[in-house]
Amino acid sequence: MHYQNLKKYNLVLFLSVIFIFILFSLIFKTSKFTYAQNTFRQPIIEDQAESAEKYNYLKYENSDYGFEISYHKSLIKSKTSGGIIGFTPADSENYRFVPSLVISRYFVLRQQNINEIINLIEKNYSGLPDYKLISITSAGPKNAIAVREFSDTSSLENVYEVAVYKKSGNELFEAVYQIPKSFADSDLSKHMMRSAEKLKITIPERPDENPDNPQAPGPLAENKIQAAQSTESVNIKNPESMTPAEILINAKTLINRERFLEAIGLLKKITANSKSSIEANVLIGKCYIGLKDYKRASAAYKQIASANPANLEFKNMFVDSLIIAKDYKNALNECKKALELKGSQKDMAMAYLNLGNIFLGMKRYNEAMNSYLAGIEKIPANIQLRNNAAITALKLGDVAGAKEHYNEALRMDKNYKNAHLALARIYFNEQSYTAASYHYNQLLAIDPDFKEAYVNLYMIYIKTQMEPKADELLNNLKNNKINLYNEVMVDLSDKK
Repeated sequence: MHYQNLKKYNLVLFLSVIFIFILFSLIFKTSKFTYAQNTFRQPIIEDQAESAEKYNYLKYENSDYGFEISYHKSLIKSKTSGGIIGFTPADSENYRFVPSLVISRYFVLRQQNINEIINLIEKNYSGLPDYKLISITSAGPKNAIAVREFSDTSSLENVYEVAVYKKSGNELFEAVYQIPKSFADSDLSKHMMRSAEKLKITIPERPDENPDNPQAPGPLAENKIQAAQSTESVNIKNPESMTPAEILINAKTLINRERFLEAIGLLKKITANSKSSIEANVLIGKCYIGLKDYKRASAAYKQIASANPANLEFKNMFVDSLIIAKDYKNALNECKKALELKGSQKDMAMAYLNLGNIFLGMKRYNEAMNSYLAGIEKIPANIQLRNNAAITALKLGDVAGAKEHYNEALRMDKNYKNAHLALARIYFNEQSYTAASYHYNQLLAIDPDFKEAYVNLYMIYIKTQMEPKADELLNNLKNNKINLYNEVMVDLSDKK
């Protein structure tokens, strides 16, 4: 009996020890796991993001001119964009004004600081149609970023431009990208901005070119200085001591860096009682669009429109934000109010475009067409109304109507890329190869790097038994644009 009790006691003791051991193990593992998560999770995510970011960029070095740049993989090198080297989108079929990132180098006086140089550059820009300097952000005497808008007379587009300047001795390097204003917040614009910021000067600055420092730094040290200055350019001083104009400039810099939340926090300091509140709310709306928070973006634009009820431009901005948010019901109500206002030809055309776009988004194609046609009747010279009417005609199955609208657009602008592309595709699908060939050749005259034109021209020449022309097309491409040639050959092999 005593033996059995002792046996039970030993069993209970053994199980208790095992339970305590397991309990402590779990506590230790849980605390260790929690600590590991709290300590390492965020850095691991950042490392992965940094690795992915590096993977998306290709390196271009130019030892003759003394610089290098990492450009986004969505861009391709282009010899036709000016400067030392240019980069354009690999697929530029959606643009009338073809976006480009161009690297240039200029001789400057070594004693000039960057602001003096940009003031001279601005004198040349001031002659452009509808020119507007948005901001200049300087980080010391060697680095600056200028943001501009102007009108391109050949494409009738409003152009958004960002120029990154870096100076070394007597050399000024410029990485400037231009994009249609309507694409200023697009992924392509962000890729171009990041690429421009990755410009690095590799030529050493000679000691006699730096009077303030006889022991001038070599290229590695120079790059570190530039990196520090680049960071400094977005370090915001105490907002309470900043004027509204300074807040706007710094907010635009933050927006260009996609630091939208910081920009919003800064801008809200001047939205209450300031003459700059309209521009601040416009930028706040832009930030929310960047954050894909379309409801708050609409609220920002609504505030502007409500404060200026007779201003058609602001009402159009509000309507456009509702369309982006796919709030078609409210967009339609506000658009009807917009059409009762008076404004410039451009703003009136935008009101009709918005109305058509609302119906297009709702898939009410007949009403969309009526809206665009009503706009064309009042503003017949607006090429965007013609373009959208043509797109809607295709959705309605009215190919002849689409051709008519696109041809009318080409009568307004013979280099209107959208019309040439759409007509080329229509005629290609109809097997009207002579007409398709004409429009694809026109496309290549406008954009020599347009891949689809090479692919379909080659197929047209083969289908019409013009093999020598097909071979000539590919040979010329191979000799002048080897990277594009390789891409074309991949596409042709997929079609076989």
